[in-house]
Amino acid sequence: MSSMHIGNSIKFALIKKGISQQDLAVLMGCTTTWVSRLANRKKASVPTIEQLATALDMQVSQFIAYGEE
Repeated sequence: MSSMHIGNSIKFALIKKGISQQDLAVLMGCTTTWVSRLANRKKASVPTIEQLATALDMQVSQFIAYGEE
């Protein structure tokens, strides 16, 4: 059974979209520090994952797939 790694999801999604953590922070209306902390974690809440996927204009399932181990 695979598990999701939120940091990997963020890193791969940013590469795919061609944007930086700072750009994502602007899209989400949060700080770059918060995005950076998430990018270094393994887990996040479902609402946070949904918020990230929405900000990146992605389906949640697609965003999760980027972080599957």
